Amino acid sequence: MTVFTRAGLTRPSLKFRHGFWGLADQALTAAVSFVTTLLAATALSENEFGEFALALAAIYLVNTLQAGAITRPHNLLGAARAPERYAGYTAATALLQLAFSAASAVVGILATIAAAALAPSAVPLLGALVFAGVAWQLQEFVRRVLYTEERGGDAFVNDLLTYAGQALVLVLIVAFGTLTAPEALVIIGATSLAGLALGMVQIRRSLSRILDPDAIRDNFAMGKWLAAAEAAHWTSTQIYLYVAALLLGPVAAATIRATQVLFGPLRIVLTFLYSVLPVSFSRARANAGPEALHREVGRAYLMVVPVLLMYCVPLALLATPVLRLLYHDKYGDDAAVVVLTSVQYFFVCLVPIVSSLLQVQGLARHLFLIQVYVSAISIPFGWLLVRWLGVEGAVIGMTIGAVATNAYAWFVYRRTHAPRRTLS
Repeated sequence: MTVFTRAGLTRPSLKFRHGFWGLADQALTAAVSFVTTLLAATALSENEFGEFALALAAIYLVNTLQAGAITRPHNLLGAARAPERYAGYTAATALLQLAFSAASAVVGILATIAAAALAPSAVPLLGALVFAGVAWQLQEFVRRVLYTEERGGDAFVNDLLTYAGQALVLVLIVAFGTLTAPEALVIIGATSLAGLALGMVQIRRSLSRILDPDAIRDNFAMGKWLAAAEAAHWTSTQIYLYVAALLLGPVAAATIRATQVLFGPLRIVLTFLYSVLPVSFSRARANAGPEALHREVGRAYLMVVPVLLMYCVPLALLATPVLRLLYHDKYGDDAAVVVLTSVQYFFVCLVPIVSSLLQVQGLARHLFLIQVYVSAISIPFGWLLVRWLGVEGAVIGMTIGAVATNAYAWFVYRRTHAPRRTLS
């Protein structure tokens, strides 16, 4: 049985290769997400696009729970596992993933059955949502395993099949037919299954029939707080999409999502950081101690902040012409929303740095508490902001949540693990 060896992965050439392919992979997924959402925004009516945006937000919620409970613990614990125990650990984590996906499918099916009695018109959308959500989870699991093993090139190939295939099918349907929200979700699910099939071939040597008996305990010890933190983070941010839809109608959700599409390229930064930083920080701390970890954190900020400024500032200044270029009159009057969203995304893209720092320092519980505190503030004020300022109020609420998350996370870190100067 062949498994990756951590010793080989510390060589600079392999680290550079992984970083290059990891960045290329994030660029691919961000580009396809941009194209997919832009196609949906232009091809669907504002009401139907709003419903599609709400469905995607539900998928993202389940995916964030998956990340906290399963894939992120695998990134952290798998990277530090002894090579001879890695395959058993990955196999045990795969069983946890299957159980998680089955549970989410049951919840979705029950919701679809309830909708059949209460709102029959929602059944096609909910049915497609269940299919797409489960398939996406499973493909994401194998993708994250490849990241734990620093096999960025293989992850890129997998996503080329999954995401590029998704975009190609959507383009063909829009060009030669009429796209509906359920059809878009079915396409997402079908291409995710194709990526899953390829991924199982890619990670077959990373799985063992002998399970690591400590995997469930270790994953639960870390994952329970990460999953809770992810759920609370979603509540403090994405809940505004539902609040806006409830108070203002689906068009409000469509407006928020349509402006967020403009920041799709920043997903390259966001998902790359979430994929790479936990592994990078964990290895730095394990191999060279806290000082090396602090240097890695500093390098992350020096790399990320200039990129965010170079993207967010020009887009905020050119909001009106960009909106009219992409959407014509459909969302052309929402420049103020774009300006506010640029501020929000600047702080959102900094969260993975301090989040990964707390994770590798064993402070996952504090990530949950941070999001609970932020949610306790943002949710009550969110209703007031949306009622008072409309869509702009929803974006302001999400921005407050991102700023508070960064600030309080650093406060927790400085209080618990920051190096202290001593008098000589």
